Amino acid sequence: MSNEGKTVNKLSRPDVRKLEDFVNSKKREIEEGKWSKLSLAQEAEKKFRRPITIHNITGAAGVMGIKFRVGDSNGPANLKELKSAVKLLAQDLKNLRGELGVTCSPTIEALAEEQPTEGI
Repeated sequence: MSNEGKTVNKLSRPDVRKLEDFVNSKKREIEEGKWSKLSLAQEAEKKFRRPITIHNITGAAGVMGIKFRVGDSNGPANLKELKSAVKLLAQDLKNLRGELGVTCSPTIEALAEEQPTEGI
């Protein structure tokens, strides 16, 4: 796969180490939920005067053993919220199609009736 015409964000090993130290310096604030990955990436860009991606932040945090709050990841709480939102949208779509006299697909029917999954 060619990277022609694409911007590739590669940090040198010294830059990665500086980013890891920067993220580690914010550990308490990150764990308290004061920083999202996006806001920390933007702050790091200002500090290092170069592009820093959310993936750079995620990698640096992982190496340093730092976990962002559940609301800033793909953790179980977000999955539960996502499933709830999908169910509500499916119910609305089912109701709208019913008002228009149009049949609803079995998939939408199933999503609209889906029960919450245990443990999530």
